[in-house]
Amino acid sequence: MAPASGPVEKDNRRGAATTGTEAGATKRRQFRPGRFLLPRGGGRYTNGSSANTLGLHNRPLVAERAKMEHIVKAFDEELGKLHAAIQEMGRLAVAQVDNAIQAVANRDAALAAQVAEGDAPIDRLDEAVNAQVVRLLTLRAPLADDLRVTVTGLRVANSLERVGDYAANIARRAPLLPSQPPKSACLGLQRMGKLVHGLLVDVLQAYADSDRGKAESVWMRDREVDELHSSLFREMLTYMMEDTRQVAACTHLLFIAKNIERIGDKATNIGEMVCFMADGRAIDGGRPKHDLASTTSAMD
Repeated sequence: MAPASGPVEKDNRRGAATTGTEAGATKRRQFRPGRFLLPRGGGRYTNGSSANTLGLHNRPLVAERAKMEHIVKAFDEELGKLHAAIQEMGRLAVAQVDNAIQAVANRDAALAAQVAEGDAPIDRLDEAVNAQVVRLLTLRAPLADDLRVTVTGLRVANSLERVGDYAANIARRAPLLPSQPPKSACLGLQRMGKLVHGLLVDVLQAYADSDRGKAESVWMRDREVDELHSSLFREMLTYMMEDTRQVAACTHLLFIAKNIERIGDKATNIGEMVCFMADGRAIDGGRPKHDLASTTSAMD
């Protein structure tokens, strides 16, 4: 009998002898094109064994991808609703602050009452945002960027709700002011109100655009509000020491100034949140506070 043409290899699984040529064929058979997903036109997938047939084992994968796309789209829609609610809160809060300052400047009791009543819609939106965030966290379990956006939305809404409260506090003191409060103090309050208005508008735009640069600018500009508040505080003390009849009016003005200053702080807080939302990094260094009256007047 003629000897085998190739080296003899033993198949350990079957105990049979195979030639080197047969062993190579066995190895080649282990590569099956149908094990791999190869893309073809239209975004569909097929196994490599056929150019025209969609492998049955690939269909669950395509269905799973479609399901994931639906989940992502639904999550984006819910995030859009969250952003819309917060933007509406911001619009109402800015209007409340402007009207409150105007009510103080003109001693307008009717406008002051309108501002006091206008706090309720902001509170309702805050509750809606809280419920929506809880729903997102529970059902979607967002991660990374999505988690930062969701949590930031909750914190921004809370800050805007406090802004609405401060505006209502300012408005409630407007009818208590005398007909002729210190003129320079009223002008100072209007200047503070204008600065705070700018901070709120800019930080809300930074939130909408996820703009870290603009948010940091708001964070730095809060120093101007603090300096003006300290100046007004010293001025009010001087008025009260010089004329005791001005004590009541100046006390109300001090509380109004402090509320305006706290609105500026809330705008700064939102700026810090926007920075974290944008890239996950907090602002380096401490807040540039310059409010000398903070050690004497504490009110939140």
